[in-house]
Amino acid sequence: MIKGCQKKIVFIKDTGSELFDEAYLVMKPKTQGAKENDVLKEAHRILNEAQGSSSYKKSDKNGFSSFFKFTSGLLTGAIIAFCITLWLI
Repeated sequence: MIKGCQKKIVFIKDTGSELFDEAYLVMKPKTQGAKENDVLKEAHRILNEAQGSSSYKKSDKNGFSSFFKFTSGLLTGAIIAFCITLWLI
């Protein structure tokens, strides 16, 4: 158990994002005198940046691209193995 440690947290319940339902932001200790409005503006700015720079992609619903990648890799491996076998004979 840690005694004497206090963290201030900003909790945003409805972020308006496709990716995040809730956000917890831990404030730095030096921000003791910050105004509530400024803190909320900064929190929303951070969330907007996180949403814009995300590498999140929606999954392919029909799975065609995943199947195509798998079969092309499988065929490539089989062709390479066949060529090596012919070369060794």
